[in-house]
Amino acid sequence: MFRKKSFAILFVCFFPCWILLGAQDSKPWNVILITVDTLRADHLEPYGYTQIRTPHISRLAQRGAVFKHVIASSPLTLPSHAYILTGTFPFYHGVQDNVGFILSEDQITLAEVSHSLGPFNSLLMTLPPKTSPG
Repeated sequence: MFRKKSFAILFVCFFPCWILLGAQDSKPWNVILITVDTLRADHLEPYGYTQIRTPHISRLAQRGAVFKHVIASSPLTLPSHAYILTGTFPFYHGVQDNVGFILSEDQITLAEVSHSLGPFNSLLMTLPPKTSPG
């Protein structure tokens, strides 16, 4: 029952985007989700910042969608990522903090919904935080 509700929530959130992005075409489409912990959007070129260059992010922004107004469901990384990938709030998906919580298998993720709609490739890359300049 819980898994069906999760799927319904994700489907309602994701399906309109799928249609708008050309799901009616038979060719595959690309979705790139970039999340960076503790990076302010207003310090990137696509958002008007001029003191540093971000050429790769700028190139992606020119070819894709840039969201100018977003609201985090939590000030913490793990609960926010669970929100992004399930479309549900922390009180529903159960990830309340960065430590000691795991997203339960009954939660349906964006990757699962995407895969059910057609060809889907994924890459997950995690890098250790940079703690000092240089």
